[in-house]
Amino acid sequence: MPNVRNSVSAPIKVALVGVGNCAASLVQGIQYYGRTEETSGLILPVVGGIKPGDIEIVSCFDIDSRKVGRTLSEAIFCKPNCVDETHHLPPCLSTW
Repeated sequence: MPNVRNSVSAPIKVALVGVGNCAASLVQGIQYYGRTEETSGLILPVVGGIKPGDIEIVSCFDIDSRKVGRTLSEAIFCKPNCVDETHHLPPCLSTW
């Protein structure tokens, strides 16, 4: 699917501190909405000129041994997280 990122000149780089349920939902939402024109489910598809496709996760941190050393794609679904997989994530969301 094409990336529809084009509302800002450079990606907004984000680091996640904690890879829990909220982070899992955020990551899946960025991956899904950043690659489609679909906006159903988003209250505000553009905030301050920024769209989901403008956001790039560049780092993440967690202290839970079940998540440490895993890729972000794996860590967001490790226990004790209980979020559903709503969007398949590419394995390239690598280990940091």
